[in-house]
Amino acid sequence: MKTRIIHTKIWDDDWFTELSEHAQYLFFYIITNHRINLCGIYEMTNKIILRETKMRVSDLLKAKDELSPKVLFYANYIWVVNASKYGGYLGEKNEIAKDKELALIPLEVINGLNKIKTDRVSVEYRYPSDTSINHKSEIINHKSECRIDFLQNIPNEVIQEFSEKFNCYEADIQGKGEDLYNYCLAKGKKYKDYKAFLRNAVKKDFGMRPPAPKKKEPEVEISEEERKRNINKLSEMRNKIKGKFKIEK
Repeated sequence: MKTRIIHTKIWDDDWFTELSEHAQYLFFYIITNHRINLCGIYEMTNKIILRETKMRVSDLLKAKDELSPKVLFYANYIWVVNASKYGGYLGEKNEIAKDKELALIPLEVINGLNKIKTDRVSVEYRYPSDTSINHKSEIINHKSECRIDFLQNIPNEVIQEFSEKFNCYEADIQGKGEDLYNYCLAKGKKYKDYKAFLRNAVKKDFGMRPPAPKKKEPEVEISEEERKRNINKLSEMRNKIKGKFKIEK
């Protein structure tokens, strides 16, 4: 069972005390429901919120707007910007667990959150212009190279680049990426640039070996009838050439 800590000083927070009754209720629900995690980004639809809070649709939409910039909404995802402060649990193990949670968030959601970061006003919600997300400070970095799942979902252009540069097969790069992914999880290792991490590993393993042989084009098979037809055409061409150079006596 999850446990959340809510500090009593929240009632001294001007932002919170100025919220409407519905917004305060929604905020408490968002930080205490069983879906919230360490990184503060989790999936939940309006339908679920309405069912569990008994709020009206109009009140929910207004409350969501009030919670910005402390809580952001994108598609069916909720981001509690300072989730760690409300959780009350710190430490290296929590940081590792938080990174694992972030790695599972779809890249399209991360890109969406980064997009709304720069848009002061969207169709439905208001968002801050000075926040982003990262593994340490809950700021999401939109570059896939900065996320550990890059090692599991290596872009095709990167695979092509490395296979040509280091003379190895695509399967070699994908296998190396999977090995490095498992290594990072097992050891709790984190890197700022997983593409560079993978590049160094591939260079070390494959950079000095002979070029990988190119794939041979498959031979085209022809029928016996077509083969005989080609032989006859070749024979006709030879006879014509001989006729042109025939020496008359």
